[in-house]
Amino acid sequence: MEKTDSTSGTAYYEYGVANGSMWLRVDKTTEVVSESCTIEFKDGEVLYKGATPYVMYDGSYHTPAVTVKDGSGKVLPASQYTVSYLSNLYAETGYVSVKLNSNGVVTYKSFKIYLPPTTATSVENVSNGVKVTWSKVDGAAGYVIYRRAWNLISSGWTTFERWNNTTDTSWVDTKVYAGTRYQYGVKAYIPTRTDEITGKQYGGAMDNYNLGNVGPLKTTVRITTRVFKEVSGETKQVAVTWAPSGVFTGYQLQIVTDTAFTKNVQTVKITNKKTTQYVFKNLKAKKSYSVRIRSYHLFEGMTYYGGWSEIRTVKTK
Repeated sequence: MEKTDSTSGTAYYEYGVANGSMWLRVDKTTEVVSESCTIEFKDGEVLYKGATPYVMYDGSYHTPAVTVKDGSGKVLPASQYTVSYLSNLYAETGYVSVKLNSNGVVTYKSFKIYLPPTTATSVENVSNGVKVTWSKVDGAAGYVIYRRAWNLISSGWTTFERWNNTTDTSWVDTKVYAGTRYQYGVKAYIPTRTDEITGKQYGGAMDNYNLGNVGPLKTTVRITTRVFKEVSGETKQVAVTWAPSGVFTGYQLQIVTDTAFTKNVQTVKITNKKTTQYVFKNLKAKKSYSVRIRSYHLFEGMTYYGGWSEIRTVKTK
C-alpha cells in the first residue's frame, strides 16, 4: 500500500505481515517488483492437522521447503527473495520468513513442531489402584493423563493428573471402583514458551492445542487384589483359602518352588466366583512352596486380571 508521509512528503510503502499484527514501512527509493508475497509449503514437507501445518519434534532444526508467490499468484524465482527460519528447533511454533530482495518486505508463515505421541502405554491392576505406564517423550516438560469410565462411547474424558515431571513414566490412579471399566491415554506437553513473532505465551499442561498426540488408549476393569485367609502345608499338599468376591468372574492361583515364580509354575483357573478354597496335591514332601492368587473378570469378550496377592510360602509335610 503506497502512502505519503504527511511531514516530509516522502512516498513510502506500508506492508502488512501475514499474521496481521506487524507492519513494515519501506521508503519508495527503488522499484518494487512485488509489494507482498504468499508462502506455501511444498508437498511432503509438512503434515496437516486440519488446516495447521506441522512437523514432528526430533531434536533437529526443521526447515520445510516453501514456494513463494507474488500478489498475483505467480511463482517467484529464488533469486528474488531470501528464506530464513525462526524457532524451528524445539517443540513449539516455528516460522519460515521470506524477505523480498526488491523492497525488504518480510512475510512469515507459521508451522507447529509437535511432540511425538507416547508409546508402549499399558495399564494394570495393582494393590492400590490402576497403574498407568508410558514411554518417555524427548522434549516434553511433563505429561497429562486422560481417563474415561464405564460407558466408553458417551463418557467424556477427565484430565486426571498434570505435573511438571520428565522423569516419572508411571502413575497409579487410586480413585477407582471395583468392577468399573476405565480407559486411559497419556499426552506429553511442551514447556511454556513465548512466540518469537507475536510475543504471546503458549504451551504448558493447560494448552491443549500444543499438546503432543495421545498415545495408544488402554482399557481395564478395576479388580481389587485378593488376600489369602489361610495357607497351610499338609502331607505333599498345600491348602489355601480366601475371601469370596461378589463382583468378579473367578480366580487364578499359582504355586511354585521359587519366589520369583519362574520355575515349575503350576497355574489353576477357578471359574466359580463362590469358590473360596483349593488344595494343591501331589507335591513333594518337606519342600517349600510359594503361592499367590488374583481375580479375573470377563467383560464384553475380554479377560481382565487383578493384581497378584502377597506371596505366601509354606513347607509341605
